[in-house]
Amino acid sequence: MLSNKLSLQPKLELQQRITQQQILRAELLQIPLLELMQRVEVELDQNPLLELVDPTEPRTEDDIFEEKPVGLPDVPDNDLATSEAATIAEEKLTGEYPIKPEDETQLPEISIADKQKETDWEQYFRDEDFSGGRLPAVTDHESDDEHSFESRSEVGFLDGLKEQLLLDSELNEWQREIGDQFIGSLNSSGYLDVNVVNDVVTLLDADPKEVEWVLRHIQNFDPPGIFARSLQESLTIQLKRKLDDTDTRKQNVSTLEHALMLVEKYFDLLTRRRFEQILELSGLSEDEFKAAFHAVQSLQPTPGVGKEEYEFVTPELRVTAQLLDTAPPGRIIEFPDGRKIYIYLNDATIPDLRISKRYRSMFQEKNLDAKTKAWIEQKFDSARNFVKAVQSRHNTMLDVMEWIVRLQTKFFTSGTELVPLTQLEVAKQADRDNSTVSRAIKDKYVETDFGTYPLKHFFSVGLESDNGEDISTREIKLKLTELIENENKQHPLTDQALCDLLNEMGYRLARRTVQKYRELLGIPLARFRRSL
Repeated sequence: MLSNKLSLQPKLELQQRITQQQILRAELLQIPLLELMQRVEVELDQNPLLELVDPTEPRTEDDIFEEKPVGLPDVPDNDLATSEAATIAEEKLTGEYPIKPEDETQLPEISIADKQKETDWEQYFRDEDFSGGRLPAVTDHESDDEHSFESRSEVGFLDGLKEQLLLDSELNEWQREIGDQFIGSLNSSGYLDVNVVNDVVTLLDADPKEVEWVLRHIQNFDPPGIFARSLQESLTIQLKRKLDDTDTRKQNVSTLEHALMLVEKYFDLLTRRRFEQILELSGLSEDEFKAAFHAVQSLQPTPGVGKEEYEFVTPELRVTAQLLDTAPPGRIIEFPDGRKIYIYLNDATIPDLRISKRYRSMFQEKNLDAKTKAWIEQKFDSARNFVKAVQSRHNTMLDVMEWIVRLQTKFFTSGTELVPLTQLEVAKQADRDNSTVSRAIKDKYVETDFGTYPLKHFFSVGLESDNGEDISTREIKLKLTELIENENKQHPLTDQALCDLLNEMGYRLARRTVQKYRELLGIPLARFRRSL
């Protein structure tokens, strides 16, 4: 017969729970400085207990405050606030109570792609990029450990085109509407789809001939080459614009005419670098061809790129060998030879916060209802946790930066090459979790005596040389770039030849590794690097 007795048995188990405070700290640590500033503004708007500290106001002993005011009960962290309670609290303000957050116990890679940034033709002269007259995609070549600094604004660029359209006296209102459709159809490179005329005709129920005329007309807008449907058409537009320029014609009209002939008649051979065939078919001399080819290379392959383009970098930290007068350093690192490195945290844009003293005074009132007390308790906990999370972020950033400096001493003291370094090494030295270090360096920048870099710049895997020394992959990429820059351009080095040369220099690399680094640097294949 089965027994229905109930019994109690102790059970021991280990559980790990993440608190709201831990989540907040991880969230604030990961976001960059500008987003943190926005988050502070949001907290100030949403939490009436938080307020800014007036830097001109003298501090008192009451400003040092770490615990809850006497009498605040422990209330679960849930949404106890109501509009009624908030209104009552706002109406009974009588004083202030502050809070002070408590403390918790290069050289950049040399890239051929960068040097050719304005007219990076090598990425366009590829067989697969010109099938069917399609425009090749524009990509930014980055290494695994690097991020682009660029922040591009297309709004001003498009507004400029619309202004040209509006002020064009040769167009009527209907034709301006057609032109506006073309502006809205531009891609980020300033090109239109090959079928854009048919699309506009269908959308507006317009006359195909008139649509085509409007397109030809607005292709004269600035920048030259805009509104083209292919790279060949864009280059043709730009060359014809140069030929129409009186000053340009006086200087090199024959060269421009030869360049236009290359683009119109021998574009396919030009993109495949079949120079001997072009010389044979065109009848140009070698000097004439070189001049015409350089004229083509001087054009802008992406007329929509580079317009209204700026670089916005807000460094989280400053690392320098000079003691600054603007603020006290967050950390000072002393080396055995007497040199010092100072680490500054760029937190001047983050205002000091405190909790309003008026709410504390209001909380002491005997006739205050329980709902309002609970609301103050919740808002107080939220405000205190936020201030602590901001301070925790500051401390973590300084810890991580300190150990990056200690482990990359050679760079920060003399600007020489970096050594191989992983996030795990920094995490062990700083006594932090690897995920914490990953969050700390994400989208963060540091200003040094040798330039401004993303924190991820200082991390890279390493390879072992023949003599057993660890070598940074950046050093290998630098050597690879030097070899390609100094190669014979009539007979450029293949990946295997580059691999053999690097192995002779003591770098143990396979051909596939050389190919990978070459592609990360944005350097094309040997046959695309060939020139006369």
